[in-house]
Amino acid sequence: MYRIMLVDDEPLILAGITSLINWEEHDCSIIGKATNGLQALEQAIQLQPDIIITDIKMPVMGGLELIAKCKEEKLNFSFIVLTNLEEFELAKKALTLGASEYLVKINLTEETLINGLNSAKQHFDQITACNTNRMENSFIQAGNEEITKAFFKKLLLSSEDYAAIDESILPNKTDKLNYFSNHEKQIAELFVSPLLIMVNISYSNAGYIREDKQDDIKKVTTHISSIVSEMLKRFFKHSSILDWGQRRFLLIVSTEGINNLTDVLKTFCQKVNTVLKTYFEITGAFGISEIAKDAYQLPKFIDQTLTAIDYYYYYPTSPVIFYSEKCKKIRHNDNFDISFLKKELKIALQQNDSEKVSNIFNQLIDLFSTYTPRKKQAINACINLYSYIYSFFENNDNKYMDIFPSTITVMEHLNQLNSLNNIIEYLNSFRINICDLLDTRKNSKIDMIIELTKKYVNNHYTEKLTLSSVSEALNFSSGYLSSSFKKHTGSNFSDYISYVKIEKAKELIDTHTHLMYEISEMLGFDNPYYFSKVFKKVTGMSPREYEISTIKQ
Repeated sequence: MYRIMLVDDEPLILAGITSLINWEEHDCSIIGKATNGLQALEQAIQLQPDIIITDIKMPVMGGLELIAKCKEEKLNFSFIVLTNLEEFELAKKALTLGASEYLVKINLTEETLINGLNSAKQHFDQITACNTNRMENSFIQAGNEEITKAFFKKLLLSSEDYAAIDESILPNKTDKLNYFSNHEKQIAELFVSPLLIMVNISYSNAGYIREDKQDDIKKVTTHISSIVSEMLKRFFKHSSILDWGQRRFLLIVSTEGINNLTDVLKTFCQKVNTVLKTYFEITGAFGISEIAKDAYQLPKFIDQTLTAIDYYYYYPTSPVIFYSEKCKKIRHNDNFDISFLKKELKIALQQNDSEKVSNIFNQLIDLFSTYTPRKKQAINACINLYSYIYSFFENNDNKYMDIFPSTITVMEHLNQLNSLNNIIEYLNSFRINICDLLDTRKNSKIDMIIELTKKYVNNHYTEKLTLSSVSEALNFSSGYLSSSFKKHTGSNFSDYISYVKIEKAKELIDTHTHLMYEISEMLGFDNPYYFSKVFKKVTGMSPREYEISTIKQ
């Protein structure tokens, strides 16, 4: 796979070249992009591309100077230069500097780009072939990388891995070592004083990635793995990288000969995060284990990296987290129930009361901050809330549906968030959207009718109210009022009347100054029996049971 870097000061040109062909079909992978020569030079030193496709004229540093600087740094890349028609003399100069091909932007097509790539690939192969030792060393290194990765997969990932071997079966170290081949033992010996780094990736800010499209994430993950693998080699004598689920990588490094290890690890992680943010618009958190005695002890240290990542979820002060005793002392809550807020939320949504809804959200956010639920509990609470609120709008006009993506999409987004603070930020954003929507609905004609109806019921609750009597009083048709009320509140009109009357009944019972039949008459019920029946339907208890419960309190 040839590693490609694109350099142009025009974003549209970069985007156009990126999408012009399927790069993987031509054994190519875009590993970096830059908008001027100086930025490209810094990236090229770090990323070591095989082919650079660069514009000739750019601010800060142009393409010709970029080629010359790379030669000075003994960076043997193959170059394709992009020109305008009037820049032919510059294109010829680029060829004399060692560029393999030039392409005129206005004539750039899929075919011309593929032909230029083929020339550049041949040129790069010739450069590489000039150094036989380099070819041999690369071949040996590639082979060693695969053997090393296979060893750590067996050690850390296999269903029959070393970590799972029962002590009673292999009671001593000699027997355990027989579990591995001679090649694997040699690799293990190279990793002196090893440690693990778990990299947890968040794609939530990458606008170009559709959260419901797994292919996008898979492609980006492949590129990230390749880049991080190259960066490891510049910091550590021996290293390896394993995929650990869809959004995580496990890095295995030897710390042999490294002074100021903490500073080196911080610098490495910060540089990786810079690359992730710059080229992929994503962020990472890094959980770092303690140093193991040898490679065979590493399975026991995986939990340390996960615990450190878990610590970052609660305390995201720095994305680089070294495992320590404080990481184990995380206060969290496994039983996180928000159902008690739903009754109040239902009323606020039915009344289009954005202020009350905002206050309820703030109560929920305070609960998140106080009880610090685990990520699973926090996501479940958010999805529970989202689904409940969505049920009030799902049968409504499509103009409101842009703030209600599918539940799966919301869950994917929440899963990608690295910290509890990020989840709270999501809740704040959702709160704003819902409150804006409620304010819009409240000003609409249909909601004015609903508000007028509710106001009438609240002012005439002592009367015998029916759909027919209320619609006649307000000069609406019974069918229109019934369907509109149900559609926009989620409740039947008769249920709302019952709710208002029973709320008033509870207030009267609380005074302990009226008999039940008196309250029944005061609220317009036909008889005490019917009053008791409605009261129990709404509250789950009889009026007398309710009165007794208030006395006990």
